[in-house]
Amino acid sequence: MLTLSFIEFCILGIDNFPRTLLMYLENMSYSFTNYFPTIICNSKFKNTVINNNLQYVAFNMSFLKKKLYV
Repeated sequence: MLTLSFIEFCILGIDNFPRTLLMYLENMSYSFTNYFPTIICNSKFKNTVINNNLQYVAFNMSFLKKKLYV
């Protein structure tokens, strides 16, 4: 969960880091999973992080198996 003050920090651009990181990650796959954690851990909000990763990711790897065994 992100706080209003953190979202304002990202949108208003008080610091140039959120915009720079957004431009850097815009062409990477799954960049949304890295954007907010990277900003929050490298800003004044780093003391508000609860260190408990409850992220669940399910990838469909069937296309990879087909390529490996052809």
